[in-house]
This record gives sequence, C-alpha cells and structure tokens, in this order.
Amino acid sequence: MSDEVMIMESSDVNFSSIDATTTETETGSLTGNVSVANQMILRVAIILILSIINLGGNGFTLTTIQLTPRL
Repeated sequence: MSDEVMIMESSDVNFSSIDATTTETETGSLTGNVSVANQMILRVAIILILSIINLGGNGFTLTTIQLTPRL
C-alpha cells in the first residue's frame, strides 16, 4: 500500500487506514531507539575505520617484506 489514505464507507461506519510503516521505523525517541539514518551512518563509519586499519596493516606488511627480502 502506498502513503495514500484509503477510506471505505459503509452505511454508518467509516473505515480508514494509513500505511505508517515508514514513519514508525524512521523516528527515534529518547528511550534509546536510533533512527534508520543514524544506524546507516554508524555502519558506514565502522566499515571506513576498519578499512583504514586494514590498509595500514597491509601497507606495514608490504613495507616490511620490501625492506627485508629474506621474508
């Protein structure tokens, strides 16, 4: 269902439904819930930090091998 409001009217009863899945999952509160955007930023930051550590470690290994041909 899209973000539109569907209204079905019967003889004396009105039924309405709203697809609120995006608004419910993307809002944060003071109780510790983190929004989807903040979770994505955190994951990207962790991956970038690990990538930098990985490049540094591989660079150190290649430099050590180049300076010590016996390895």
